[in-house]
Amino acid sequence: MKHFRYILFLTFALMLTACGEGEETASEPNDSDETKEETDSEEASTESEGTTQEDEEDNATNEDDTNEENTEGVAPSDPDDTIDTVDFQRVTWIGYGYPDRQPEAGVWLYTEDNQPDDDDKEFDDLDQQDVLLYQTDDYMGHELRAQQIVLEDDDTARVIVDIHREPHESDDEEDYEMPRQYLSVEKDELRDKEIIVETEDGDTLNVQ
Repeated sequence: MKHFRYILFLTFALMLTACGEGEETASEPNDSDETKEETDSEEASTESEGTTQEDEEDNATNEDDTNEENTEGVAPSDPDDTIDTVDFQRVTWIGYGYPDRQPEAGVWLYTEDNQPDDDDKEFDDLDQQDVLLYQTDDYMGHELRAQQIVLEDDDTARVIVDIHREPHESDDEEDYEMPRQYLSVEKDELRDKEIIVETEDGDTLNVQ
């Protein structure tokens, strides 16, 4: 009888041991599942943070692009696009000697039918172009240079000049001469037009 009880006790002990190992084995997948869930949660959080960061960078880029577009604005229009001008070239007398100045201020347009009075200073190509001479008694002793010839209308042209050089301090005012300039222009462009000469600041010069 004692022997039978002993066998029964061992059997019961073995069953308890087997049940304990089963519970531990069953609990291990739960730990793995929890670990997997934590890993998935971290990855999702990382992806969310990455997406948020990318969105912020995209938004910042878009804001920069918008700012650049706003600061660029509209470029100012070129005056030459809105006004009618005449092409010209400055005439130099290097190697030929300059003609004498006219005795008074005025404007002269030389053509193939209207040559300068000085036969030695006639232009050889007046059959292809005209030559405009302006001379003013304003800004005595200065050197003026034309910047634009603007066609105001069918009857008027405006020569815009700037001050290229001022008199030297050592120059005697009694030796100051009237500023003048010769300009070659396309044939017939300025014929029968009133010529007005003014500075870039709008100061009209006397050419009468």
